[in-house]
Amino acid sequence: MLSPDGQLRCSGIVIMDAHGAPRIVASVSERGEAVLEWLDSGARKRVTVSADGDGSAGLMVFDARGTARIGVGSDRAGGAHVVCSDGARVPRIVVGTSHAGSAAVTVSDGAGQVRVSAGTTADGRVAGDWKVEARGL
Repeated sequence: MLSPDGQLRCSGIVIMDAHGAPRIVASVSERGEAVLEWLDSGARKRVTVSADGDGSAGLMVFDARGTARIGVGSDRAGGAHVVCSDGARVPRIVVGTSHAGSAAVTVSDGAGQVRVSAGTTADGRVAGDWKVEARGL
């Protein structure tokens, strides 16, 4: 139904392709989270963008099997992060900043163990660590 100003107002909408498969879904949850999803022709989620009522926002990119591979977000406190996960859903690379000015990067192995970490604090201090295993000895 159109409002008097000519706008469509609803709590959700589904846009389908010529074959009737849902391809774009826009909705607002009961708790106020606005979500926009893009689906592939098999109705699998490929991209989700959300904005929550608490001030946080995020973007997720899924692979062809529906596994979340890349997550980008900001939280209500002003922090931001990027997470790259492998096909087994293990976060492998995480990059983030805080609202206070610190920043960090971690790289993990397939078991989820952090192997490399580096960061800076808001006052400029630097911290880092890496774990190297001797191989072939």
